[in-house]
Amino acid sequence: MMIPTTESFTGIHWSRDLQQLTQETYDVLIIGGGIYGAWALWDATNRGMKAALIEQHDFGSATSANSQRILHGGLRYLQHMDFRRMRESICERSIAMTVAPHLTKPMPFLVPTYPWSAQSKWPMRVALKLNDWISRDRNKNLPDSHHLPNGRVISKEDCLTRAPQLNPQGVSGGAIFYDGQVCNSERYNLAILRTAVQAGAHAANYVKAESYETVNNRVAGVLVRDTLTNTTARIQAKTILSCVGPWSAQALEALGHADSTAFGVFKAAVLVTRTIVQDEALAVKGEYQYQDKHEIVGKGYRNFFLTPWQDCTLIGTFYEHHRNAADKVSLTEAQVRAYIDQINQAAPGANLNYDDVYFSYVGLLPMAEGAGPDGEPQYRKQYALIDHAVNGHDGMISVVGVKWTTARKVALEAVNQIEQKLNRHARSSNTADQPLYGGDIENLPAFIEQAKEECPDWLVEYVLTHLIALYGSNYKAVLTIARQEPALRKVLGKQTLAAQVVYAIREEAAQTLCDVLIRRTELGVAGWPGEATIRQCIALMADQLNWDEAEQQAQLEQAHQEYARRGVRHEG
Repeated sequence: MMIPTTESFTGIHWSRDLQQLTQETYDVLIIGGGIYGAWALWDATNRGMKAALIEQHDFGSATSANSQRILHGGLRYLQHMDFRRMRESICERSIAMTVAPHLTKPMPFLVPTYPWSAQSKWPMRVALKLNDWISRDRNKNLPDSHHLPNGRVISKEDCLTRAPQLNPQGVSGGAIFYDGQVCNSERYNLAILRTAVQAGAHAANYVKAESYETVNNRVAGVLVRDTLTNTTARIQAKTILSCVGPWSAQALEALGHADSTAFGVFKAAVLVTRTIVQDEALAVKGEYQYQDKHEIVGKGYRNFFLTPWQDCTLIGTFYEHHRNAADKVSLTEAQVRAYIDQINQAAPGANLNYDDVYFSYVGLLPMAEGAGPDGEPQYRKQYALIDHAVNGHDGMISVVGVKWTTARKVALEAVNQIEQKLNRHARSSNTADQPLYGGDIENLPAFIEQAKEECPDWLVEYVLTHLIALYGSNYKAVLTIARQEPALRKVLGKQTLAAQVVYAIREEAAQTLCDVLIRRTELGVAGWPGEATIRQCIALMADQLNWDEAEQQAQLEQAHQEYARRGVRHEG
């Protein structure tokens, strides 16, 4: 397979050439290209460090992809009386919506209330008032289109009118609050990486850390393997930041050390289904008893959320124990059917069946400290930064992240520690103030209207707005390709231009069919896009990457395996 090394239309040179990674000694090498690694790369580069990142698969393809796309403001932390963490979440939610307005939006949530419980009307009314007061500055610096209103309690009649899917038994009313939604978390992750690369960082996918080199008990470099070409190389770095999530234990074993700080993991899944809710997310009461050991005020059950997303609904999150290797995470049809049964029990009006499930996201999360093998798993409540100097491996720090929303803040603190390791004069980070790639839009509705006025005759309006939603202010880079190569103006499906497939390869380091279907475009995020669309996509990629017939067939088979891993039906 040929690895393209192309000059960006925007002047950015995003190459995954291993030779480039071996030509200098980095201040920090980040291992793991999920949301934590991406923010750390941007933060380090933002402070003037020479930084690089490698990812063994594709960027944002593992734990970070398993998300309900919610920017949590931490309302539920009121149950823990954890006001510090709540404020942190509120601030980070606002930052995310400020730096990437095209990829985020407000989302209302409806939580039904029940009498004589922690989720009855008066506790929820108090919680909403506290939330509004604690987040009183939540709309500061946000554009009007992204403002989050105050919460409110509504009547039983209003609640059941809004949410006919609910079992009405016991419902006394409802509480409405507002959070943020990431419209496309994969592209958000990519925008962070692209911002760092634009500022001088190096980032390469499909490069796996095989082993570490140490000098006088200090990590000095990493031996890596390009998993696409099977070539190996050595990357030199003064410090290493490990952001590999469930692969942490394997990373430590590569150092020849089974670290006592290693943590357990469990499986979490989110289903993508036909449209069930449209204008606001809905909480539904789980059937089984559940007690969060950290809660001061407990409900005794978990809420599942049905969230409108694209033209579908996201449902989750479902937890299960996981006893296999990190690379062996998947869902079976039986598990998906069991999740459907849980939702139909909680929300009979949803009336879900197996064929209504188009896709799923599944990944591993860090287990809570002291959690046993029995009962429903509970996730770790606090992130951790582990300095491996205490275990004889100075120069290496591991991040154990727990929340997508606060990843930027955790990455900032990790880079603070890296600066100390390097004896650098501390420099402040301004990643909270810098728009991400494509995010330099002050007024999104006005920007869209201006774009419509400039829209070329061959481009239909709904495709234009789709391009802006994915690429923001840089949508014209895709149009440049389509203008230069008219054959690429064809719409493949899901509002996706053929030019987007080519752009993904030339500009966004896409290397496989699944990279394009799931993480660069939205062709495959709502289920198998169909054999005709798949074949067209493969043909475009084959032309760019010089795939022969055998490689094209291999890519098709890998895509089938990827969808099968998610426990969903797909066409042959």
